[in-house]
Amino acid sequence: MRRLLHILSVVLIVTLISCGSDSNSTGPDSDPNSEPEPTTGTVEITTNTSGNDQDDDGYKVTIGNNEKDISINETVSFDNLDEGNYDAELSNIAGNCSVNGDNPRSISVTADETTSATFEIQCQEIQPVAEQEAVDAVKQVIQNKGWTVPSKSVNKAQTPAIENSDPTIFDYIATDVNDSGTRQVYMLIGPDGHLIPTSEWQENNQYKCQNEELRYMKAAQKRFNLKMFSLADGYDVFAQYIDMATSEIEAQREGESSSLVDAITTAWDKMEKPVKNPADPCGDKIDSISLQFNSSTTHDQYHKDAGFTDTYIEEVKATVELTYNTEDSMYVGSGGLSWEKFDRSFADCDLPEDATAKVHKFVYDDPTANDPKIELQLQFFDWNKPACSSPDIGDFEGIPDFSVSWWALHEGQILKEIELDGNVITDESIYALSDLNPVLINDQIVAFKKYDQGTTKEDDDQEDTFYEETTIEIRRNSDSDSQ
Repeated sequence: MRRLLHILSVVLIVTLISCGSDSNSTGPDSDPNSEPEPTTGTVEITTNTSGNDQDDDGYKVTIGNNEKDISINETVSFDNLDEGNYDAELSNIAGNCSVNGDNPRSISVTADETTSATFEIQCQEIQPVAEQEAVDAVKQVIQNKGWTVPSKSVNKAQTPAIENSDPTIFDYIATDVNDSGTRQVYMLIGPDGHLIPTSEWQENNQYKCQNEELRYMKAAQKRFNLKMFSLADGYDVFAQYIDMATSEIEAQREGESSSLVDAITTAWDKMEKPVKNPADPCGDKIDSISLQFNSSTTHDQYHKDAGFTDTYIEEVKATVELTYNTEDSMYVGSGGLSWEKFDRSFADCDLPEDATAKVHKFVYDDPTANDPKIELQLQFFDWNKPACSSPDIGDFEGIPDFSVSWWALHEGQILKEIELDGNVITDESIYALSDLNPVLINDQIVAFKKYDQGTTKEDDDQEDTFYEETTIEIRRNSDSDSQ
């Protein structure tokens, strides 16, 4: 009996376990092949545009991080949006058009459902703003800011003798009508965000800044554009900050008012980019600069018949004070080229006496231009043969190999070809280095170039491998005024 009860108890326990809940069981109502519940929904955006002078290039609509183009009367869909609340915004709207209602507006996305929203856009007929009205309004805004034209006189002795006038406030303002018939008034922005005279004024007064004071005509870096719309109830103005090199609109702000002056002022004051008072059209060239030259060269000369390599390692440096040649509009100068290291694998050598580094020409027309013209013509000469000694060949005069290495590494930049008579240098090359980089944000370095390169030359008798690490800097001297 006791054994029977024990068996029944085991059966009962097993039965209860088999009938109980199992975490791996799908249960009688679950389907292992069923689709998961949806978690995303769809938003449909519709635009309805009415009125005159509609914006034919369409708009952009943004929902969260998603953006699409949409025409003036169209419906577009945004699929697979996670459930939640979003801001839907319509942009790229012409100045004579406006959205009725909120923009942006809140939209709620529900899983497996489509939410619809419609933007109603009303456009007004555009009336062109007269040229004189536009220019007078911009002039008034400038005067309201308390800005005046610099009265500094430049270049009294003109070269050549052509009448060059000082700019007036109107010489800082230009105007045109774009392809769509919109009036634009624009100004040029030079260094540090200051307004500079128009291109037309600069062209008509191109000798204004060429004098013994080493001045140059400032170059425009940005364009400050004011697009003006005349509407039935006032004016709409878009202030645009445009990069001259790329034509990219870096910032845009809008101003509306019944007064054109107030509309311009509102758009202008919203601009976060620097638009500063009119400045002197001329800038001062750097009057005291120097060339800083540092180079480390290696020349491995493999003699094929003998099966050994001679290695030449040299480190040289030069400092050349540059002065400005006003007649030729360039900097020139010369200085000593000295050796920090002079190693030969087959001999012990003294350091060579100084040679000469000469700058025949350094041109740096405008340090504020987007693409300043930089040209350097550099020459090394006056070589001296150092005393060397070798256990195999005794005492002899060494050959500065630096000139040979530079000749091999800069063949494409040689203006005056080097002549070699065996290992004796009989003429020195002039190198035209036109690939220097401008430095506009450094208080000391004007331009620089770093060479890190090698080349191999081979003939029947030997194989020559040259390598260099060279740094060239044009630096302001400590007493030179910064720009």
